[in-house]
Amino acid sequence: MHELSIAQSILEIVETEMKSRPKARVMVVGVRIGAMAAVDAESLRFGFDASVKGTEFDGLKLELRITEAERQCLMCDHRYMMLALESNCPECGSHDAIPLGGDELDIEYLEVDDGKAGD
Repeated sequence: MHELSIAQSILEIVETEMKSRPKARVMVVGVRIGAMAAVDAESLRFGFDASVKGTEFDGLKLELRITEAERQCLMCDHRYMMLALESNCPECGSHDAIPLGGDELDIEYLEVDDGKAGD
């Protein structure tokens, strides 16, 4: 299950980012996963929850956003969402296309409580 190592990598990145904010507490980490990234969202969530339990990040919430796989046809220049692993262009039927998205695995944002609410 490579999702556990991905979860641990996410936590390492969060930990590195939070070193510059020693008095703040990270509440949420938002992650974008492309539909073609070969990452199972539920396995990632399970691995993440297991990785934070009993640590300084216990209670950290993981928010996932799945992005669709977009392609651009090289024959007719049409942009389309890939619905299956082998998707032809819906306009001309060509197999020749370049990926425009859908293989991402990125941390999009951190929600941080800096303890200054109401200031």
